[in-house]
Amino acid sequence: MNAIVYFSLIIMLFVRSIGLGTSVNFYYDLRNKNYLYLIVAWIFAIIGNILPLILEFILNSFLLELILVLNALLISLSLILIMIGIFSFFLAIKPLYIILSCVAIIFNLILIFIFLDYNISISFSVIIMNSVILIAFIVPLFKFKKFKKIVDKSIRWYYVGFITLFCFLPISFYIMIQGYGYGLYFVNDILFIILNYIIGIVNYFLLIVLLIHLEYTISTNNQNQLKDKFSHNLGNIMQVIYSSADLFKNISGTENLDEENLDLIERKCREASKLINEIRRL
Repeated sequence: MNAIVYFSLIIMLFVRSIGLGTSVNFYYDLRNKNYLYLIVAWIFAIIGNILPLILEFILNSFLLELILVLNALLISLSLILIMIGIFSFFLAIKPLYIILSCVAIIFNLILIFIFLDYNISISFSVIIMNSVILIAFIVPLFKFKKFKKIVDKSIRWYYVGFITLFCFLPISFYIMIQGYGYGLYFVNDILFIILNYIIGIVNYFLLIVLLIHLEYTISTNNQNQLKDKFSHNLGNIMQVIYSSADLFKNISGTENLDEENLDLIERKCREASKLINEIRRL
């Protein structure tokens, strides 16, 4: 294995570990089930990342081919789950469909590996990866207004990711056509090794930034909506109480009523109004 490939895999492993840690942290803080997809995706990606690192120690050809196929399979599944995890923020996706899709991919890949050739099964995985990348940027266009409303300012990171991934697709297809194999583990073409891994590392880094920025944007928007709803509803309640107290105070025949308590209600309503104004300014 080329030293640049080995070093790039170590960096990729580090970046993916950061992605896993970020998703786990968000899940425990927010209890958002969307992050379960991302946690499983990062675990698959990390395992898939570790497998090529042990290729130098594998002497059995069948085991070597199996590890290469598992590597491509796990990375494919991780990309699918990452895409689903992001889509879940603005689309309702049934878990059953996700499970069936993953099982179908695994089943077909195993059949191709057993009855055809491991290179074909790896190429099948690469096609899935590229298809997922295309779908990840095409689907939001059909729900663009809703997508843009939810992601808000995070849309800029979506565009940056789109540009970098668009640059990766022709490189990926060229690598597949040349028969270099996914990951370029046994290739010494320095230029394509550097292009392949630099773009891959940058894409994963941008993905992590997008997830962090997206969660921050969604949380901020939810807080603002909750603040507006709370202050508006509380203001309406205070207005009703204040108006009722003022009306009750001025009704004829209420000379013997406890004026002090009515004044207290009015004073507390004014204090509540000040508090509502402070909440709106947060």
